[in-house]
Amino acid sequence: MTRIVLFAFLAISTGAAQPSDLIFYGGKIVTVDPSFHIVDSLAISGDRIAALGSREDVAKFAGPGTRRIDLKGKMVLPGLIDSHSHASSASMYEFDHPVPDMETIDSVLRYIRSRATVSRPGDWIVVSQVFITRLREQRFPPSWMLPPRAIPSISVPAPTPRSTRSR
Repeated sequence: MTRIVLFAFLAISTGAAQPSDLIFYGGKIVTVDPSFHIVDSLAISGDRIAALGSREDVAKFAGPGTRRIDLKGKMVLPGLIDSHSHASSASMYEFDHPVPDMETIDSVLRYIRSRATVSRPGDWIVVSQVFITRLREQRFPPSWMLPPRAIPSISVPAPTPRSTRSR
């Protein structure tokens, strides 16, 4: 029994004795634990977090080859991976003008009219954030309500003909 306990103690202490590869210190590290604690320092070994806590506590995980980075008060947030992101679209969505919430067909048409007043002839007016499930009417506007019939000041480019040549 004594040998098993001693062996377990040696295995644990040997693992803890390995110095970390990287230590961040002097920052605001958001732990995202149940209490969202913010700590000063973080030690990383391989691809795992080895320690979180005060600079003094985390310094115990340093060795001669440990790289140390002073955060100078900056914040570290956990990395989030979004496998379905439209970052470029989201960043440009309201780049040149605010887009209002549109909950009815009338509000969609009002938006199109407002864009027509500032658009040049031939410009496209794109309405990308209107979903049938979010409109009270639960349908899109019928074609007779859309430009150019309903809003003559908007020019709608003709579709480009496709080649009918067979290959």
